[in-house]
Amino acid sequence: MIQTSPFLRIPLQVLQGGLAAFAIYNGVGGLAFGAGLPAEAMALPDNIGLDNLLRFIGGVWTAIGLLLGFGVLHIEAQGPLLRATWGIIFLGGVGQLIGIYRFGYEDPEFVRSAYMEVLAPVGLSLWQYLLSRSARLDGTPRAKGTATAPLLRVPLQILLLLCGSLALVIGGRLLHAGAPLPEGSGDQQGSLDLIGTLHFVSGIWLGVGAVLLGCVFRIEGKGPLLRAAGLIVFLGGMGRLVAILRFGADGNNFRVIAGLEVFLPLVLCAWQYLLLQRTDSSSRGTAELAPHPAVSNSH
Repeated sequence: MIQTSPFLRIPLQVLQGGLAAFAIYNGVGGLAFGAGLPAEAMALPDNIGLDNLLRFIGGVWTAIGLLLGFGVLHIEAQGPLLRATWGIIFLGGVGQLIGIYRFGYEDPEFVRSAYMEVLAPVGLSLWQYLLSRSARLDGTPRAKGTATAPLLRVPLQILLLLCGSLALVIGGRLLHAGAPLPEGSGDQQGSLDLIGTLHFVSGIWLGVGAVLLGCVFRIEGKGPLLRAAGLIVFLGGMGRLVAILRFGADGNNFRVIAGLEVFLPLVLCAWQYLLLQRTDSSSRGTAELAPHPAVSNSH
């Protein structure tokens, strides 16, 4: 049983629950409306790309809201899940601030929100850590097994290494390129803030890449981290699919990207879960074969 001070626990749950609801509200709005352009304007390939990207951001925020909302329950024990989620938000905010400092901004509220994306993850992660440290656990936790099937483990580690490296490359390239706007839209009102928003995507990919690479070692116990990154990418990909279904896509690139963003997280999470079940099964079998201390002492 976990016992914690309600003065630490309840305010954190309320604050995180409010942030989760706010993220879901904004994320669903982004999924539903995307770039907010009329249907006839979506015939331009550049605008199709912009709508895809903004719906991707909507999916990302929806996933973040769901993860934060889930983390409210038994928040003392949700450290890995919440640290992965807050870490991805933090890097997204850093990317957004880089865009602001490189290109400027128009709306001061946009700058304040970018700083919140950097400061809130640090503060709330520290708060959750202090809460988990103050928790008192009664009883002995179940031991985790270490025996795994290499035919399941090693290919998954290689795939995670490749996916994590690719995510870092995507994030780095977006950050370096400055996430330019479609041609002719740079002088429109709000364009500078939109550039900063697109920089947010580069930080999200850097965060996802870092989490995936962090899952490579001791993968059996990294389920919460993998699910956090996987849900963010999955719902981002679903956002792209919404844009493609509504307005089509110029060529097959967007279809392939969206398909991978939806398919790969499901494969990675299912694979890790199967590996964990095999690990637990092997551990139980080893424990059953081991002689009981009382039996050994009797001889």
